[in-house]
Amino acid sequence: MISPTRCQRMKNFPLYIPYGNFRVRNVLKDFRDQSFGEKTTNSKTAQVLFLGTGEDMRKTLLATTAEHVNNFHFHLNDNCPSIVARNIMMLKILSAQDFDPNKEQDFSFLWDVWYNTEWPEITRKQFLIVLNDLLDGKLPENVTVPDPNHYKSLKKIWKVWYTISSRNQSKSEMLLCKTKMKRSELFITSHETTIVPPRNSDEKITHVKAFSRAVNEITKYLMKRNAIGDLEDSLGRIIEQEFQAFYERGSCRLQNELETVCINSSFLNPDTEQWQVDYASCPFLGYLPLSQDQELITSVKDKILLPTCQKILKDTVNSFRSRIADIQVFFHLEDALEFCFTNANKFDVIDCSSADRIGLANILNAASGRLSNNPGAVLFTTSQDWDTFAPTVELYVEHVLCCPLRMIPTIYGLKLNDYVELGSRYPPSWYYAVPSNLSWQKAIHFFQNIVMSPSSSLTEFLNKLAQKCFVSERFPKPSQVLSYQMAVLERHHYSPLTFHYIVSYMNQRLGGDHWIKDAHLLEIPALFNITRPSHFIHGIDLKCSSITCSGSTEYYVIDNFSLEIKEKSEKIVATFLIASAHNLPEAYCVYVIDSMHHCPLLNFGSLKSMHTEKFHLPHPFSRPTPSPVVVPCPGASVMKVNSCIESEDEFKLKIIFDCNEIVSGLTLSTDQVLPCKSAHQVTISLKQPSKRNSLTLSFPYPILVDEISAILHSTDRFIELVLKKGWWEPWPVEFQSNEEWKWNVDSLKPWESHASRSISKFDCTALDFHLKLQFNFDFKLNDPGNKSSVMEPSHWNLRAEQLNEKEALQNLRRRFKSLLLDPTTEDLKYFVIQTTGSSTTDWCIMVLIHKPLLTSPLGSPVLLLTVLDKQMANILKKQGKLNEETYTKERSRAVKSMSGKLGKIFSVEPYELLLWNLILRLNSTKIVPGSEQTRLLPSGMNNSWLFATFMSPLYVDAPVNLKDFNAQFSTNDSTSANEKCCGACKKVPQFPKRCSRCRSIVYCSVECQRSNWPQHKLLCNRKK
Repeated sequence: MISPTRCQRMKNFPLYIPYGNFRVRNVLKDFRDQSFGEKTTNSKTAQVLFLGTGEDMRKTLLATTAEHVNNFHFHLNDNCPSIVARNIMMLKILSAQDFDPNKEQDFSFLWDVWYNTEWPEITRKQFLIVLNDLLDGKLPENVTVPDPNHYKSLKKIWKVWYTISSRNQSKSEMLLCKTKMKRSELFITSHETTIVPPRNSDEKITHVKAFSRAVNEITKYLMKRNAIGDLEDSLGRIIEQEFQAFYERGSCRLQNELETVCINSSFLNPDTEQWQVDYASCPFLGYLPLSQDQELITSVKDKILLPTCQKILKDTVNSFRSRIADIQVFFHLEDALEFCFTNANKFDVIDCSSADRIGLANILNAASGRLSNNPGAVLFTTSQDWDTFAPTVELYVEHVLCCPLRMIPTIYGLKLNDYVELGSRYPPSWYYAVPSNLSWQKAIHFFQNIVMSPSSSLTEFLNKLAQKCFVSERFPKPSQVLSYQMAVLERHHYSPLTFHYIVSYMNQRLGGDHWIKDAHLLEIPALFNITRPSHFIHGIDLKCSSITCSGSTEYYVIDNFSLEIKEKSEKIVATFLIASAHNLPEAYCVYVIDSMHHCPLLNFGSLKSMHTEKFHLPHPFSRPTPSPVVVPCPGASVMKVNSCIESEDEFKLKIIFDCNEIVSGLTLSTDQVLPCKSAHQVTISLKQPSKRNSLTLSFPYPILVDEISAILHSTDRFIELVLKKGWWEPWPVEFQSNEEWKWNVDSLKPWESHASRSISKFDCTALDFHLKLQFNFDFKLNDPGNKSSVMEPSHWNLRAEQLNEKEALQNLRRRFKSLLLDPTTEDLKYFVIQTTGSSTTDWCIMVLIHKPLLTSPLGSPVLLLTVLDKQMANILKKQGKLNEETYTKERSRAVKSMSGKLGKIFSVEPYELLLWNLILRLNSTKIVPGSEQTRLLPSGMNNSWLFATFMSPLYVDAPVNLKDFNAQFSTNDSTSANEKCCGACKKVPQFPKRCSRCRSIVYCSVECQRSNWPQHKLLCNRKK
């Protein structure tokens, strides 16, 4: 099996992270499957997969706190043997019958093994006992390693750790000193590689001074990144000292006076015994920022973070142990994508934190096949580096998936649950982009009775994907690709196999390749066009000859291949995939080369000498989805879809008649359930012929019921059907959420008691702070006058509709801000929304305001509202589902509550009205109406036209530009005319590099940064 990701060169410093550097989420907290909450002995088991975990056991432990799930099967996958070996060892420790996390000695042992570099003698002895059991095959009772070869690899790791930890005192001390020196050296070199501004090469400093400076700088950075500077001075100083002490020693424990005798062997490379932990790893980072129900512990002298983090870990360990009889854990040591393609299990929840390593497109294509058929099955993906590719999460998703958001259900068969086009639900960070945590579910409805036709939207997707997968098969040159930097960053995520797998999966779901025929595609090189007949090529390593790949040598690069070492024969076998008709001479030789120096490492001989095997997998796994192609049978409809052309906004269908009878009396019906304005199914019916006169069509993307256009051409014997996508409406599934999953607003804390303190850095209140975090980024990316520091606007040509959406979103944010901050609206009790140019009586939405302001579980301010939707009421009256008397009575009761109160009218453009509708409706599905709201609702419950909802800030999801943010609190809005120019050469850089300390100046290269540093450091120091 060859993974669709490409091989990549490892960086110059270690990337092994034995424990997580980011706070984890509870993947089962919001898992919406009521059957898991049934308190019976036969309750269903939640199947959970942590795919490509790359970190520790905290996600597994935290998931066990989900009280609505009774039984757990956790599958943990990673391709790093040391990580898998460590995780099993952790479970061995905390699953032991005599282990008590509430006993100081037991928990100190667990913390030492989990996080600390140096150990006392008592930890070493306990560690050896645990390893001895594992080497004897005594896994925890609830742990399984299904593959014997994986278990064999893990035992080798444990054997190395046992050997290292068993050495005598002198050898242990020698290794400890050697490792401490190596750790400090790597800390300095790794930090110098990433730190900005650059160092003065003429500066002569000692190793001790360099290490101390690196520790101080990363400590200050983390204090800022986690907003710890906002704490009172005494607490901030203690936390800063804790960060600094950990980076100096590599350990943190409550008993600092303990004598350390050996190194934590699980932090060493098992092959070389060299230190290999990433320099920035720190236990505290895995627990920050604290959630709303967590508080800092300040009762321990000179320590705050340590007891706080230990309590969080202790609570999750206790949860795990209390439910251990209901838990099974399976470990899989292999590549994440290969695991998805070869494993037959289905999972209710899949969490993948490795989008940055293997690419979001590969994850969605591979992991979607492992999702169970449970309607609540969900896939979580995380990207820490999304801002490298795009200035917003919305554009990141569209860029890496090569399609607009509205085409994702058709192309990938998934629904994105997050409304990324509205920004983020979480406040952005000052110094880095908040991780992109997205959730996906299978598209509930597949295409039914529809054969897709080629369209410009699908062809554009194919071309974009092909450009990423095929264009840069040689070493990229700046002149060959649109963006050299982007191509280098993305190169690992796309390969010809990526293109093949995604297109093949689409063919399965769309009932064939009708949609791709006759499409005008990019010319794909014959060597890599594996959508046609292809072969696996196998070669055995020969003695490497001395060659160099000069510029005149003709060569092709295949960088998704596999290398396998045959232990018995001591041979290395390389396997790669090329098209059968590759047209390469058989004399061509195959080498594995060093991609940095282009030097050969392994020689596999000529193509002629290699074994060829037919590649026959159309897709790694078949999916039993019903074919949308309908085979006529007795009693079948006389209608059938002749063509279906999908665009970003609509479906256009031509439906023909398979009969010679007269056709008439066209009627339409849908599966719409109010208050949702959209539906997934449309049924077309005819009065004549009287039999076989209906056809039901199903679509993965919901369509707007009120905007369906159907024209019967009886003479030409076809129906022209146009279906608009419900882009501005919550999906039908949003209205089906169970009450127990919603926020109980009566239990939310008042905002004033939660966040009344001021933000000293900006001399503003917490409310000012949150509302203005909606505006620090300029969304007019096509504006040549844009001064955004995130990405050059010329790289992001937004569609006209997207620009209109962003402008409408900004206007809506301003209106929400005015409701809370404008002194003239302090006593405002309601507001009315109407379209621009309409009379004051012709309003669309009336909104009643409930105070005081509350605090959401996410930490943002919440304004409770009750909405009277006049537009929906008119629709219901027209359909006969609401009589005028009931409407007048309920409307009068709501209006009476506003009598004599201050109100406001918002005149909005059509796009903004659609946004108001979307947000108010969407938020109504997330809460249980509060007591103040239920007084205005019929029978105390929401209905289609009168409902309880809320508003909260729609944060930008880009990293905050401190200068731009400060400008919002300043009366001076002027900006530097040279803001976009390089601080050294004064040219406008194509890829600006901004100073990470002050964020106030850009450079076009590292060289320019270094040359300008003597001048800039004076200003930079003042702005820190």
